[in-house]
Amino acid sequence: MFEVDVIIADGSTVTIREVRSEDYQLLKSFLYSLSASTLAYRFFSAGINKDEVIKHLLEGDGISLIALRQGKVIDHASCHLKDDKKAEMSIVVHDEFQGKGLGTKLLEILTELAHRKGVEVFEAHVLSDTLR
Repeated sequence: MFEVDVIIADGSTVTIREVRSEDYQLLKSFLYSLSASTLAYRFFSAGINKDEVIKHLLEGDGISLIALRQGKVIDHASCHLKDDKKAEMSIVVHDEFQGKGLGTKLLEILTELAHRKGVEVFEAHVLSDTLR
């Protein structure tokens, strides 16, 4: 299982690791704490079925990572294989931690782990006004 500590722009240490089957409650707390705006940027709607999303995050194929700070999830990043060399990736950072370089760190780690599995291309769908 992959796990690493990183330092983000505010000087705090964050643990980045692969999602585990026992992370349901952590992921639930994370998703339910996100603002409607952040949910809309990540899922293209604030009205998502959060329990279905959590189930997908735990059971999905590919790579699924979380960033933990003081025992709480503050970021989730994943890539889901579309074929042998291509994966769709996504990242959502908790509102309080946006703009601190955490999404970039997760993208770097996700890219390296996916490359090790043979992925050569990432695909991502974003809203045109996404700035963070």
